[in-house]
Formats: sequence, C-alpha cells, structure tokens
Amino acid sequence: MVDPFKAAAPVFFKAFADLERIIYTQDGVVLEPIRAIWTDDAAAGFPGAGSTLRKLTYEIQQSDLPKRPSKTRDSFMHKGRRWEISDVTQRDDIGAWWLVVVDAGAAV
Repeated sequence: MVDPFKAAAPVFFKAFADLERIIYTQDGVVLEPIRAIWTDDAAAGFPGAGSTLRKLTYEIQQSDLPKRPSKTRDSFMHKGRRWEISDVTQRDDIGAWWLVVVDAGAAV
C-alpha cells in the first residue's frame, strides 16, 4: 500500500516552495538552482536572556542533492544571504532533508 503522506509530499512541496531558488554548494561544487521551503520559527523555549531566539529551517527534496547535506562542507545562498547548515534531519517519509541554518553573511 502506498503511504498517502509520502504520495502527497511532492504536491505540498510544489505549493509551498519559495519561487526564488537557492544556490546550493556541496563539497565545493555549485549545483543547479533548486527550490526549497523555508520556515522561520521560535527556537526551543528556555528561561532567561536570549529566550526570543529564532530557528530558520529549509526543506530540500532529497532528489535535488547528490548526497546527504554536510554541516561542515555545504552552504547555500538565498534572498541575498549565505546560509551555513547547523543541523540535518533526514525525512525519508516525505523524501526531504530538513536543514537548520545560520546566517553566514551577505551572498557574494
């Protein structure tokens, strides 16, 4: 039986992906521009200073990258900024990578 969530994932991705493509660099090689869904949420809560931190996540289709994203060798550009990866989650259930990123400065 086909998993209905996995079957619907490409439809949702197409509907919510940013029209501005990201420029992904993997192991020093610039790949063809790809689409991604980005979200900006509150980071995990904790008391005290800094409790308003944000968490920026990009969802990228697994089929758009030749291999697993690397926290140490990969980055990408989007909306005039360069983003470095701080966490990678493999979401086989929807055929995607979830990348938590940090702002690494203006895109060059």
